[in-house]
Amino acid sequence: MVPKLGYALAVLGGIVFLLGLLMLKFPNLFAMFGRLPGDINIDNRIFIPLGSSLVISIILTALSWVAGFLMKLFR
Repeated sequence: MVPKLGYALAVLGGIVFLLGLLMLKFPNLFAMFGRLPGDINIDNRIFIPLGSSLVISIILTALSWVAGFLMKLFR
């Protein structure tokens, strides 16, 4: 159990690291987040990112579905 958890955390850390490198190398790639339709900005003081949260949720759900499918496939 513990080695599998360590491996999963290492993979997750690697993914976060690569995402950080992408954000540094291509900052315009992620510039749309925060300005999507559905994001609420009140007087530049209160910001509620509903549209961005929805897009990120859909992307993460799709990635987790693909990862689960691949894990079942290669089991």
